[in-house]
Amino acid sequence: MPANSSNAAEAVLIDLSFALAEIALSDLKTEHAIRAAARIRSAMTEIRLLAPAQPYEPEPDEIAAA
Repeated sequence: MPANSSNAAEAVLIDLSFALAEIALSDLKTEHAIRAAARIRSAMTEIRLLAPAQPYEPEPDEIAAA
């Protein structure tokens, strides 16, 4: 599996995990759950900002031409 596909799949799993945690906490409606959900949203934003950009991988025809 190419590195880009692996990175993309990992990013989707991280987003899904955070989203499921947010959904579970949103049903509780307690102050503790609301604070936890805010921390989850903050962590999601930080992970997205710190995530490395997808590395460039040349197409097979570009490799052949080189």
